[in-house]
Amino acid sequence: MSRYVTVSVSMPPEMADGIDEEADKYDMDLAPYVRQILREHTGTPFTCPNVVVGVDENHEEGRRKEGAA
Repeated sequence: MSRYVTVSVSMPPEMADGIDEEADKYDMDLAPYVRQILREHTGTPFTCPNVVVGVDENHEEGRRKEGAA
């Protein structure tokens, strides 16, 4: 069974409207459209194994977090 995580992103209303319009052009809901765009982006780390996009520089000792910032 697939697991999903909910992510909240802040953006200007005009940008959100533009994303909704683009998703509608492809007859897609917002979440699947955004996932597809992230996968297809030329700089995406999702096709490259073991890539660290960002590192938490303010980590507590022993609790360092790596991953997308």
